[in-house]
Amino acid sequence: MEKGSSSISNPIPSSTVILIRDVGKGPEILLVLRHKKASFGANYVFPGGTLESIDELTLNNDAVRSEKMNNILGLSSGGPAYYSAAIRELFEEVGILLVYKADNSCIDNKVLESYRDKLNNGCISWVNFLHHNHLLLDYNSLHYFSFWITPLGIPKRYTTRFFLALLPKDQLATHCGGELVDSCWMSANDALVANQDGDISIPYPTLVTLRQMSEFKSLQSLLNWADERAKVGVPCYFPSMHSDVNETRLDASFDS
Repeated sequence: MEKGSSSISNPIPSSTVILIRDVGKGPEILLVLRHKKASFGANYVFPGGTLESIDELTLNNDAVRSEKMNNILGLSSGGPAYYSAAIRELFEEVGILLVYKADNSCIDNKVLESYRDKLNNGCISWVNFLHHNHLLLDYNSLHYFSFWITPLGIPKRYTTRFFLALLPKDQLATHCGGELVDSCWMSANDALVANQDGDISIPYPTLVTLRQMSEFKSLQSLLNWADERAKVGVPCYFPSMHSDVNETRLDASFDS
């Protein structure tokens, strides 16, 4: 869930997850409609939100894995919190839980569904939820591939890491009904056409990501592309705003 505010000089760390599935004719992507009063309100976007202090506690005793995630994200510290926030937000917003048990025993997803509202309502913490159910976060299910920073001049700014994740075979995505008021599965091309035709509204970072994904006709080629980007170094998109008498527009650029 999105919390907090930002100053121009201090964008809020956040994570977003592009949930994908294979329907035989190529990848489909889960898009969610944010409530008109939420950030990116009345737009179709990917699930996600800001990091919380509790996300920093999910991997504090595993230095090796922490270092690996820091290296992937190009950070000196704090990498695991981005992964935790991505998995937490995905569960809170659309009910998809990327976890496993240390003893590899089966997970009863119907039992875990009851915790979703408790997390959203603040009745249980993320760490306590994981500990009580003997769950470990499946960090390997997230494929980091993109990094965006909100341009200067916008009151509420974010520094956001984008991850790809496959829809687990035994789980069903359902929007939470609070910040999210609708959800749908679409191919990247269909989403771009729907936006162009005015049927749905998609913000600029989401549009750029959908254009990139539209080039891939299979899940495996899409995942290979994401993994290769993470391996060689993910570029940072830091758009700039340009205004004239007719419009205000964003132009994406790379900040190495």
